[in-house]
Amino acid sequence: MSLGNGLTDWTEQLAESRAGLRAKGVETLLKKNLKSAFAAVPHEWKIESEREAKRYFLLFMKLIGSEISGERQSARGRADAILKDKSGVYVFEFKYGKTAQEALAQARTKDYAGPWLYGEPPVFYVGVNYDPAKRGIDDPLVEPA
Repeated sequence: MSLGNGLTDWTEQLAESRAGLRAKGVETLLKKNLKSAFAAVPHEWKIESEREAKRYFLLFMKLIGSEISGERQSARGRADAILKDKSGVYVFEFKYGKTAQEALAQARTKDYAGPWLYGEPPVFYVGVNYDPAKRGIDDPLVEPA
């Protein structure tokens, strides 16, 4: 079903992503479903900044029912997003036109995971880069904090 301007009905993809998050965890969701979600953004809806890429990400994650919040403050800065899941706490840093490795380096240098390192579950850093030339995200990198 078309919703105009080439946007297709995401109902099936959201249901699959919701089930995948619960069954397979965050890493599988990021590498498969998140890339697919960004690929489905219509050409006319050009993502022109890191802020816009983060908005799409947060919207997608909220729509699949994840426990996520954006722009979480800490003593040394703010993480772009924090996702809490049965498998851990995921601290996200986004980049636009750079690399996922640069995003991870910033999150580590500024210790964005600090407030969540007090116990269980495990904490992970996630670096995500939106590549404007490809109009999608590169493979996200996930590492233990």
